[in-house]
Amino acid sequence: LTAEWQAELDEMRARMRQVRDRLAAADNEVPGLDMQVLGTQNGMFSVLPLDKEQILKLREDHGIYMAGSGRINIAGLTMGNIDKFVRALAEVTG
Repeated sequence: LTAEWQAELDEMRARMRQVRDRLAAADNEVPGLDMQVLGTQNGMFSVLPLDKEQILKLREDHGIYMAGSGRINIAGLTMGNIDKFVRALAEVTG
């Protein structure tokens, strides 16, 4: 069971690294945000420097929810939805 648990942790860690790498690669796609820093971080959460209006616009216009502080759940992003997330960020920051 320990080996199975460790394998699952490794898989999740690799998936979150892949998401973070994609976010970092989106640096040129999102004006006004330093997306590269997300690629250097670890863990399930990060904070984007968004103001309250931008966060509200993400929620109302794109159905993207995050804490009012700009805290995002990296584990909630997948390779299937990350491009939509990046496009929405670009729209509200551009």
